[in-house]
Amino acid sequence: MTRYRLTFPEPQYDGVRGHLLQGAREEVALLFAHEMTTAETTGLIVRRWEPVPPAMLLRQDEDAFVVDSQFIVSRVKQARGRGESILLAHSHPGERAAPRFSRADDRGEDDLYPLLQVRIPGRIHGAVVMSPGGQAARLRLPDGTRVPVEEVRVVGRRVQRCFGSSRDEQGGIDEARARQRLIWGARGQGMLRDATAGIVGAGGTGSVVAQQLIHLGIGRIIAIDPQVVAESNVSRIVGVRREDIDVTPKVAIVARTARAVDPDIDVRPIRGDVTQPEVLSALKAADVLFVCTDSHHSRAVVNALAVQYAIPLVDLGFLIDVEPETHKVISAVGEVRIVVPGGYCLSCAGVLDADRIKAEKASPEERAANPGYFTRLDVDDPAVITLNSTIASLAVTVGGDMLVPTMRPVSALDSYRYNAVKGLVANVQKHRQPACGICGDEGRAAMGATLPLPR
Repeated sequence: MTRYRLTFPEPQYDGVRGHLLQGAREEVALLFAHEMTTAETTGLIVRRWEPVPPAMLLRQDEDAFVVDSQFIVSRVKQARGRGESILLAHSHPGERAAPRFSRADDRGEDDLYPLLQVRIPGRIHGAVVMSPGGQAARLRLPDGTRVPVEEVRVVGRRVQRCFGSSRDEQGGIDEARARQRLIWGARGQGMLRDATAGIVGAGGTGSVVAQQLIHLGIGRIIAIDPQVVAESNVSRIVGVRREDIDVTPKVAIVARTARAVDPDIDVRPIRGDVTQPEVLSALKAADVLFVCTDSHHSRAVVNALAVQYAIPLVDLGFLIDVEPETHKVISAVGEVRIVVPGGYCLSCAGVLDADRIKAEKASPEERAANPGYFTRLDVDDPAVITLNSTIASLAVTVGGDMLVPTMRPVSALDSYRYNAVKGLVANVQKHRQPACGICGDEGRAAMGATLPLPR
């Protein structure tokens, strides 16, 4: 059964809500959105919005409004050129509780929809109403069917999920997790149980991330990795056995761990590479993404997906530099980076190496023709499970707090650096680049299905 969802990047949501609820009279705004679908959901993601100025409101009362048709027509033409859907948003400032659409709202929407159906055909459009007590939304499908939005999602440094229908978020009686319920309560446990985590890379760090999410009681895991267990993985992948060497896919270890700890967790193991579009597409169903791969190419495509679909991303890795003769550790630094609306992306943060991406994308023939250029691809970096586990724990703590907020208020510009030699963890602020081709003003942000998935 299809679920209908409306997603706001947090900066857009805060702007719309601030405008609509600024006073005692109904205010109006137009939201411009792109379609986003998964195997289970259909909906829109808001990319930008525009207030309807007072001069364009022919009527503006406490419980009614009329927008100048010329203003609507001009914005419809603009949206059509950009491949956007339109939602009409307005306020019910007098409702203290979560709002409901009124008969007047129905009539206004019925007047607008024929114009949208003719000028921007074949697209989903919609309406939003906000009050001091919350919001409600509904969509108009291309055939004219009006459907209620079950979930309004606001994505920033944290994920707010507002459900339009009654829903059990209490988590039930779960004695196995009684101690952690003392931190976030039964409702928080239920929120975690209703969430889906995507894990890219099920090796040294990814296996620890998966193990911890399983013990926490996440509801669903999408685990992606193309490799089978190698002998060198035995010291670093949690849950591995000797008989897995050269036989068992790494993602199968994740599924086996979940069955042993909590068989009710739904694990989807995908043996593949996220540079394959059909594999990357599976991650659209995730509520949070953990990137645990050494590949810069894989990081780049998941980074673009996260920005395009407003899915929070937690990127983690550890780099150890060892003096080869003495085996003295020169440096050992792990970092956890986040990619969320309103913040930076991995491109902005300087994490992605363009030359490395080019090398990783090269064909076997190109590598053979340029052996000196591609030598670094075959060099193994030092790794140890203790440091992997440390940075993985920090990443799960950050990602878990996105879904079930328990820690201090945090910033979309945060990143976390662990210096193992000095024994220090620091919060390092990154900078967003407005001209970034991925998350910048003219980039992929909130473009949804309008753009093809990156490769």
